[in-house]
Amino acid sequence: MIPNIPSQGTTVYVGAYTGPYADCPTAMTKIRALDKVECPQTLGDLSESRSVNETKCLSSNESVKALGAISRQSMTIDMLLDPKNVKGQKVLRESFKNNSELIVGVEIGKNTIEYFTSNVSSAGTGLSPDGAVTYKVVLEISSAITRCHHVPAHTTTHNVVHNGKNIVHGSNNVVIG
Repeated sequence: MIPNIPSQGTTVYVGAYTGPYADCPTAMTKIRALDKVECPQTLGDLSESRSVNETKCLSSNESVKALGAISRQSMTIDMLLDPKNVKGQKVLRESFKNNSELIVGVEIGKNTIEYFTSNVSSAGTGLSPDGAVTYKVVLEISSAITRCHHVPAHTTTHNVVHNGKNIVHGSNNVVIG
């Protein structure tokens, strides 16, 4: 059965891009050490698509589709404005101001992080008559979106019975000789 993963509790991490990660455990550890974007309201979609070129035949109703390069969509993050925020929102503001590349990690649930590099192409403050003041940025995804999933190891115990006798209790290692 596919689990229902609630979006409530999603965490966004941002920081200066310092180079690729060797593997998913390293990526997850380093991303969790980045600055958090406090109180995101909406995140938009993390999506990639391929360009499609359809060629039609003049002599028949046949056509052929060729898939091309991958395009990455922009991602908008709306968050409650925190003028004193010296972490996540500050990193986003500075990235926009300096046109510097970021690493962005989105932790979905407890054990999955999707991450990518991006630049901030737009930043602004949202003011509405019946709502809170927000800070909004648009991220231009500039790398592949990598998904890392880690399930913590669980220690379980099993009783093993051989010829009607309980030969092992409380161990995952079984030797029957």
